[in-house]
Amino acid sequence: MELIVNDCSLHGQFPAVAPFLASLKVMLALRHRLERSQRVLRCPRKLLDATVIPNYTLRQAIGSVHDRNLRSVVTTWLAQKGPFWDDERLHSGDDMFWAKGEIVTDTGLAEAAMGVLQGLPRSVVSFAPSDWNYSPIVVEHTPSSSGSEHIPLANYWSEDLIEQHLRETRPPLRSWDDLVQWAKEQCPRLTLTSEVIQAMDGRPFVPGAAERFQELLSTLDRLKGQVSEDGSFTEEGLRIHQAHFVGDKAWFTDSSDGEKLAFKNELSFPDPEQPAAKRLCGWHGKVKIEQMRMHFTYPLRKDAPLYVVYIGPKITKR
Repeated sequence: MELIVNDCSLHGQFPAVAPFLASLKVMLALRHRLERSQRVLRCPRKLLDATVIPNYTLRQAIGSVHDRNLRSVVTTWLAQKGPFWDDERLHSGDDMFWAKGEIVTDTGLAEAAMGVLQGLPRSVVSFAPSDWNYSPIVVEHTPSSSGSEHIPLANYWSEDLIEQHLRETRPPLRSWDDLVQWAKEQCPRLTLTSEVIQAMDGRPFVPGAAERFQELLSTLDRLKGQVSEDGSFTEEGLRIHQAHFVGDKAWFTDSSDGEKLAFKNELSFPDPEQPAAKRLCGWHGKVKIEQMRMHFTYPLRKDAPLYVVYIGPKITKR
């Protein structure tokens, strides 16, 4: 389960700095509680510029605080550490998202809603008090090519609600083995090889990276289900491919010719169908956290398995 800060819940509602800081400290406590439970809370990079008091941004409010430790914690989180959902965003500006009669495209609400549409568990966390302190928040999605959909998002804004969420949701992944087991249960169109996480032996488990791998695996699984008999993609498959395999910020790319030459041995993995042979697998999914990668067989074919052969540190580091 991944949670996203609802930036719409900062709308200039606080009368002064002091009540805003009280709300901010609650948000920091919620974030700390989620991190201790190995949940990920993502925020947008623009949150520091949100209006918290009329004509006063979060950046200005925290800049006026004398408590250096609080200033450091907030700026490190919102300006450096994140994690930030817009670094690996799911939704684009082509589709419209609405909530409460407002356009919420390019906000955490739209990002969480798109995650739910793609089969990923997503909820939001809101500042309080706010006009958004209710649950669920229903987001309307209007794709450019079809009718609208309504996506209810669970919303949390207090420690009591977060504790209830932690009690009711499935325990998070706690090891790389858990990730493999999850993929076998939730991504039936993929085949993970027995050596897939061999490179993770002895490496610490990173919850944020594991959740990112879940997104990549889920997306690859959905794309595999959209391959036609002749090897072409369906309309939905073309949409997924265009969104995540094309462009400078593509989630999935092929290694360059130079990398395939320089790292030919490292990018060649035991062939699941011919154990004595090896198969070059340059295509990979990217995880920015600690620079990790997921390599798989390509191209996708309807009548052939899609093997995920490697999950681990980036191989082509120079």
